[in-house]
Amino acid sequence: MQTDSKMISRRGFTRFHQTLSSVKRTFRTTAITDRASKNSQIKITSTTSSSSTDSSTTTTATNSGPTSTLSSSNSIDPIANIQLTTDEPINDSTHSGDRLSFQMAEAYLPKMQDNAISLPEEARKRVSRDVNSKLTDRPDSGQDSFFHVQIDKGTKRGSIALGVADGVGGWATVGVDPSEYSHTLCELMVERFLEQRDLPHNEPLVQPLKLIDHAYEKIKKEDLVQAGSCTACVGVASPLSGILQVANLGDSGYAIFRQGRVYRLSTPLTHRFNTPYQLAAIPNWIKFENVRRLDDKPSDAIISTHTLQHGDVVVFSTDGLTDNLFAHEILNIVNDTMIKTSSWVTGDDGEIKPGKTMSGSADLAFALVKNAALRSVDLDRTTPFAVELRREIGITATGGKPDDITVVCLLVQDAQSEQDDS
Repeated sequence: MQTDSKMISRRGFTRFHQTLSSVKRTFRTTAITDRASKNSQIKITSTTSSSSTDSSTTTTATNSGPTSTLSSSNSIDPIANIQLTTDEPINDSTHSGDRLSFQMAEAYLPKMQDNAISLPEEARKRVSRDVNSKLTDRPDSGQDSFFHVQIDKGTKRGSIALGVADGVGGWATVGVDPSEYSHTLCELMVERFLEQRDLPHNEPLVQPLKLIDHAYEKIKKEDLVQAGSCTACVGVASPLSGILQVANLGDSGYAIFRQGRVYRLSTPLTHRFNTPYQLAAIPNWIKFENVRRLDDKPSDAIISTHTLQHGDVVVFSTDGLTDNLFAHEILNIVNDTMIKTSSWVTGDDGEIKPGKTMSGSADLAFALVKNAALRSVDLDRTTPFAVELRREIGITATGGKPDDITVVCLLVQDAQSEQDDS
């Protein structure tokens, strides 16, 4: 079943933008929630450093990035009640021999909508897991979910996993909560990653495809979610090797920024326009219907491997960011934020280089979500979604695309530099 039916007619696109006018009127009272880790602190590893040359390789199990000027603005911020994470490192997970340390933070904003499909209460009860304590802890990120977690003890201490998942909104039309699958998938991946606390030194770090596959299979075997689907972009990195491996399935994605440039950009994996690859739980009442359905597998994901270095900035995001901001606009925001925090500095030759200390992951996540949110309600600017709309189905339009926007930012720090400063 094609669960994400978002094909837009010319008349529908006009109505789509008419709704944005009312959204703009209420935009000032909308908050962006910016949290870091579960205890509202950004975790950083601080240990000995070593150098390494950079390399990147990419493999894919099937054929299959978002590319993208929002410069800094000194105008009055139209978004009220913004909550910021305390951007302070925790230097309690030092592990001798680490080359790098990591700082992570996220920001998110659920979609603003005036004609949202409301789910019947009985439908919500039918598809929800019987884990009410977990459900109350879930962030108000709309149909998006996310995680970032660091192992705090054992031989894998300092290793991190992070990711985003975008629940497919079309399920709401049949009474299914689209956020349930994405949240459950992320929760299960975190649980699996943290099991490595007690692994012996010679056991390899679990890779992102294994995390996705574990969560996907557990949802199926234990019937944890009766119906739903989501995209997933998940990364795992070791402070010892500096290797980041990413598994990406669907149109969420990631980008690596290095010394003021876009260094790597993921490629969306889609079946057709606005129909991403997605992991799914398909109920029997849909399986027996004579309808198309999407049920992709974790093995369909694109796998990429990168060697990180001091000064790198990695951004994981759902398509709420990349449908509204081009890659060069995102780069401008990254450059502005990193220079303001002195994480990056401009040399005498005009080239951007990493500073001694990396900071500002929360500031960056916030800035990216804020700018994407502003663009999503701008009726006049050209956006990546409008460009794709014209290219794929021949509709010419301008303006942003209201959507849930979720960003997880990772800053990479030379461990020795951090240790010297502590």
